[in-house]
Amino acid sequence: MGGLVGSFYTRIHYASGRVYSNSGAVVDPGRYVAVGAFASGLASDMLPDPALGRVFAVSGDGTLTAWDMNTFTPLGSIVLPGFTDEHPVPRHVRIVRWSADGLAINDARRLYIVRTTLAAP
Repeated sequence: MGGLVGSFYTRIHYASGRVYSNSGAVVDPGRYVAVGAFASGLASDMLPDPALGRVFAVSGDGTLTAWDMNTFTPLGSIVLPGFTDEHPVPRHVRIVRWSADGLAINDARRLYIVRTTLAAP
């Protein structure tokens, strides 16, 4: 992507015609342009959810934030107690949906099963 997504340890996700980077950058790959950015810095992992119009990102300190995927503004956050992301490469952290209002997040040691209004329609 020629620098559009930003950092060395970047992980990317594709949803609804956009590439979402855990560096916060959002790119339209068809036009090869940045369309916005989340002011989160480097997230350990992220999950775009086009059905809800949200992007979920967990930071290295265990803060799970829901972002509006169109305005790039934060909608709220919660802290995952005991969360660890010990390496600069966010290879151990994953976020997946598991229900209408749930997310599952794993770090190097734990699996967090979270039910939150941030993930609800």
